[in-house]
Formats: sequence, C-alpha cells, structure tokens
Amino acid sequence: SLTCPERSLTALVGPSGSGKTTLAHLIHGDLLPRAGAISIAGVPLASLRDAIWDYVGFISQDSYVFAMSIFDNLRIGKIEVSEKEAWAALDAVGLKSHVASLPDKLETMADEAGLNFSGGQRGRLALARVLLQDPPIVVLDEPTVGLDPVTEQKVLDTIMRVFAEKTVIMITHLSLIHISEPTRLRCI
Repeated sequence: SLTCPERSLTALVGPSGSGKTTLAHLIHGDLLPRAGAISIAGVPLASLRDAIWDYVGFISQDSYVFAMSIFDNLRIGKIEVSEKEAWAALDAVGLKSHVASLPDKLETMADEAGLNFSGGQRGRLALARVLLQDPPIVVLDEPTVGLDPVTEQKVLDTIMRVFAEKTVIMITHLSLIHISEPTRLRCI
C-alpha cells in the first residue's frame, strides 16, 4: 500500500528488478493491476481512461524526442500550447537560449529519437513537455539516468523548481542526497 500526499516528493529507491518502473506504469495507467486498486483523490484510475493525461505526467528512463519540430515535440501532451508558452517552458528547464540559437528555433526538426540532442537536452525537453501538460501528478522514472554529475544536478534542481507545486513520484537508484529541499522528500 502506498499513499503519496498532495504536493509531496516521493522517491522510490531500490535495485533493478524490484518493480519501481512497473509501479510507474501502473500509476500512469499504462498497465492495469492484477489485484488491488490505484486511485487519485479517491477516483479509481481505471475510470479515468484517456483522461489520465490530465492528471498524471510521465517521463520515462528514455526521454523520447520524436522526429518532428521542437514545437510539436513540446505539444504532445497538450496540443493547444502557444509559442509564448513553449518559450516559457523552455526557459524554465534551461533550454531557451539553446533553442533560440538554432537556425529554425522552435521549428527545428529533431532527428529520429532526438539524436541531434544530448541526453540532458532530451530530458529537459521531456520536462518542458510535462510542464506544459500541467498535470497535478508527475511520475519520473530515472530522470537523470546516463547523465554526468553536473548535468544530473542541474536536472534535479530543475525538477525541484518547476514541479514545486506538484505531487512528484521519482523512481531512482540514487540516494538523492543533493536534493535542494530535503524536507519535502520521502524515500520509500
């Protein structure tokens, strides 16, 4: 049994194979539980169906960037995003100056799987996408996997800043000792 209080940061810490990612997919509604129930504010997750995107944002271990423009990648979770909102989200995650320096700016095309972006940039694009989606719950599955220590700390700081008012469930192998708000953190 697990309860994540509203506006809390819950870290699920454990070894590979312990079910952390499976739990993330259950919370996001990608998988259905074989037994028991998952609910959000007392509403069974199964009854939300496609509306789950309104309540739960999800960033997987592999922050996928699709072969389309940066702007279209940002609008995946919420299609009616304006350019002004897209620039604000890129600014919040520290990518505004990079995207502004590109010849086609928001209309710059991403390669398949976003290979023309670094791992940190792909992760930040995924963070911006969920920020624009604006769900009350954000599930992050190993959001800093494969990043160097400096970039990892920047991404963690960004997560703490941009999702400060959200219920965040972060799945990690790390101890998260560098979290800037340790009083908000619960490790399970």
